Amino acid sequence: MARNRKIRIIGGVDTHGSTHHAAVILMSGWRLADQEFPATPDGYAALLQWMRSFGRLAMWESRAPALTAPDCPVTSIRPR
Repeated sequence: MARNRKIRIIGGVDTHGSTHHAAVILMSGWRLADQEFPATPDGYAALLQWMRSFGRLAMWESRAPALTAPDCPVTSIRPR
């Protein structure tokens, strides 16, 4: 599938102590991709850049952000 900035996507992140597992799906629910990232400032930046490479981030969901990823920007995104 060609990546298109007009496509609205949903991002999901399952946070852990040393890594975060992220997934990107279409608004229809079709899974596009998933990938693991380190739970570091550079890893957070790479995760967000990776998600946005698939399209316009319309929604996001994270699991256990308060305990394992308080500084992860994905846990506080307010997509436009």
